[in-house]
Amino acid sequence: MIEVPYVKDLVDSCEFDTIYHEHLCYFSVTSLLNLFEQHHIFLNDVEHFPIHGGSLRLHVGKDNRPSDSVRYFLAEEQESGLVELSY
Repeated sequence: MIEVPYVKDLVDSCEFDTIYHEHLCYFSVTSLLNLFEQHHIFLNDVEHFPIHGGSLRLHVGKDNRPSDSVRYFLAEEQESGLVELSY
């Protein structure tokens, strides 16, 4: 289980004041999925929380059993253009 700040919330809500010395990295589900695949681990569930302007709790494991939430976040990021550098 990993919890990270969510880049979509940061950008969409202009919460740049949440960036400080201990919160320098913001992630998308798409980018983390790519990272996990490189290391042969799988993203199986995603939970969204409002803490710190928006955070993701990710459940990863050795078996590939993605929940509907994983598919939802990937589709949402694709549809919103988050996967494009211009976002």
